[in-house]
Amino acid sequence: DTVMEGQSINISTDIYNIGYTSADSALVRFSVVTDQGKYKTGGDVILFEIQPNNSKTADAVLNISGYESNIKILVEVDPDNYINELSDLNNSALIDLFIREDNEIPSIDVT
Repeated sequence: DTVMEGQSINISTDIYNIGYTSADSALVRFSVVTDQGKYKTGGDVILFEIQPNNSKTADAVLNISGYESNIKILVEVDPDNYINELSDLNNSALIDLFIREDNEIPSIDVT
């Protein structure tokens, strides 16, 4: 996907509990990763009480001002490994974005 420099982006992700017991809470972290490997946390969301075989939605707004070219949005569930799981290989996802330079000339109408 492509977005214009300076825009904020809305991200929504469904977090599933595929385990056999309830998760009392889960931290979902949204971060920006640049091609140069620079990493900036954009926001954390805490989801409470996710029952087995159910899901909850985590929403975040990330400000991408100051970024250009290719970036990745990293979404991590339980990044600090507080939840006891058989496997945490399904706890992250990367989303590729291209940031288009804002070439429009600003205009102001004064009346």
